[in-house]
Amino acid sequence: MAGQAVAYVRVSSEDQHLDRQQAAIRDAVGEPDRWFEDRCSGGSTNRPGLDALLAHVREGDEIAVTSMDRLARSVPDLYGLVDGLTARGVSVRFLKEGQTFEPGGASSMNRLLLGVLGAVAEFERSLIRERQAQQS
Repeated sequence: MAGQAVAYVRVSSEDQHLDRQQAAIRDAVGEPDRWFEDRCSGGSTNRPGLDALLAHVREGDEIAVTSMDRLARSVPDLYGLVDGLTARGVSVRFLKEGQTFEPGGASSMNRLLLGVLGAVAEFERSLIRERQAQQS
């Protein structure tokens, strides 16, 4: 039996909108069976939407996320989440990066790719923070 298509979207504050992320996911995978969302910093340990997603997904499910930085704010967190999900039989698809990490696909190349793409996303966020600090 095929699993569910689920989606995770996150914005950093209440005044931001999820529309673009939702539209990108719909364009890529159609309408997911279930949506999970958070409106908080990715660095926050209080992410009820992510917690609900982790409790909900089962073997055979696929999670669609617009980009790695929506799921995790650091490379170690990204590794932990993706490794934990794929170990449970769940695929994780990142649209911006064009990558899907699947159960049993933890080859050395996949791990390297996850780390490099995660590090690039982390670097981009640090550049944005620096620019914002300079504007203040």
